[in-house]
Amino acid sequence: MKRVRLLVILVGCVSAVASCQLIDRFIKGDVIARVGGDVLYAYQVEELLPKDCTPEDSAHIVSAFIDSWATRQLILRQAEKNLSKSDLNIEKEMEELRRGLLAYRYEMKYVDTHLDTIITESECAAYYRDNSHTFVSDTYIIRGRYVKIPSSSPNLDVVKRLCRSNVQKDLDRLDEICFSSAEKYFLYDDKWISLDVIASEFGESVSFCEKELARSRFVEFIKEGYTYLLFVTEYVSPGEQEPLEYCQNHVREILLSRRKQELVADLERNLLTDAKSSGFLTIYNER
Repeated sequence: MKRVRLLVILVGCVSAVASCQLIDRFIKGDVIARVGGDVLYAYQVEELLPKDCTPEDSAHIVSAFIDSWATRQLILRQAEKNLSKSDLNIEKEMEELRRGLLAYRYEMKYVDTHLDTIITESECAAYYRDNSHTFVSDTYIIRGRYVKIPSSSPNLDVVKRLCRSNVQKDLDRLDEICFSSAEKYFLYDDKWISLDVIASEFGESVSFCEKELARSRFVEFIKEGYTYLLFVTEYVSPGEQEPLEYCQNHVREILLSRRKQELVADLERNLLTDAKSSGFLTIYNER
């Protein structure tokens, strides 16, 4: 009788394990890793894979994620085994974290609904003027014309000539020719850009561009079947003050950030004042 009862228990255990595996597979999806009772499912990893990911890249991402997931589970298990009861008790820290997160979310929601995002040009100019010492360029900032054109283009010589012209009619013509003949171009007589951008377009270092500009405001060189042209109409050297037009977006971000901080400060101050005046907040003197 005892043997029969033991057999029934064993069969029940096997059935339970099999049932768990079936639940894992058919309800939650294919299991790809398991650490004790913690399970990693295929769908959890599939969410990480970009749509255009190659099979090789997918395999690498999956393998790295599995290792990371397994390591985290193993460390947690070691923590649970080796930490004291007081160390394992994280309820106080979790409650503090929850309260901090809720307060932050409310403040951000309050800011989103009350923030005036309109920054006038006069506000930008005033801040720029009062804080001009903070807007110092660490690289060359230029205005000019950049063209990348096939060296075999029949329009190459014309583009070179028009690039250096200051006649508006010539610049309009340059725009037309570049639109149909150039691989890439931009004509920024009225816009400041960093020399870093040009260096990236050239596929060269910033120091290379600086050396070229030191020799001439018109830079020309051939690389891999393309002719690169750059004509600088105006520039700001490193260590000089950035033009307002160049850093205007940065100034707007600073002013918006200030407004957000002021809104949060006003919110906290008003809540405190209202709570005191209504009697909701009571402060007892220690004396």
